[in-house]
Amino acid sequence: MNVLVLGGTRFIGPHVVRQLVAAGHETALFNRGQSRPDISLPQGVRIIRGDRRRLADYRESFRSFAPDVVIDLFPYTEAEAQAVMTVFDGIAGRLVAVSSCDVYRAFGRVNGLEDGPVEEGPIREDSPLRTRLYPYRGIREDLPDYEKILVERVVTGHPHLPGTMLRLPMVYGPGDYRHRLYPYLKRMLDGRRKRYAGPSPGNRSIPRPTCRRACLTTRQKMSCWPGWGCGRNMESLPSARHRLCPDPGLPAWLIGAVMRGAKPSLAAFPRA
Repeated sequence: MNVLVLGGTRFIGPHVVRQLVAAGHETALFNRGQSRPDISLPQGVRIIRGDRRRLADYRESFRSFAPDVVIDLFPYTEAEAQAVMTVFDGIAGRLVAVSSCDVYRAFGRVNGLEDGPVEEGPIREDSPLRTRLYPYRGIREDLPDYEKILVERVVTGHPHLPGTMLRLPMVYGPGDYRHRLYPYLKRMLDGRRKRYAGPSPGNRSIPRPTCRRACLTTRQKMSCWPGWGCGRNMESLPSARHRLCPDPGLPAWLIGAVMRGAKPSLAAFPRA
């Protein structure tokens, strides 16, 4: 099978590529050529250099590779998703795109984006989505048009090119350019004593290898179900802390839900 990966040299991508090659698939990468210097990719991986903002300029290069599946690791906006689906219509057999658990209403409520109480219980593929779009507009200058809900609508609603979404929770592990665990590790290293807000904080995360397996499973099964929530057995941050730093002498930390325009407040997350 020919698999084209859009991106693939930062965090999750290199592991997806290595697993694809190990499984015997012809693999190609499309990126800007600004990879991390410590990233090593298997021999035989085809590289197509280019700018995602001009994706249509590379249509013939994509056609010559003839991908059966395209894995898009960074579709952030509706416009980006539309460009991808247009370019690969008639070229690829399926597009797999990475989404986020921030599409759910539960995410919106715990972060003050949606009205209503914090939702209890596990999130499922068919759980309600947010009603208010653009969760980071006005918060992050680099993401004014970020909206995975709109990305999902475009990818799963194309009339000719089948699309599947992977809804990832927070991902941690070596090579994380967002340094998601840094605030917690810094508190532990500084010896600042905190404690959990409730018996099971609901900030959930999964390790990078789990995301890698999710991408590969979707590629292999070609399921007609348009959206998958990744991380059925997701790990809470306290669990990650005890696994990564098992020393019982290290202090725990406090996980709070910070509401927009308000002082930090605490939300108890009961066990699922």
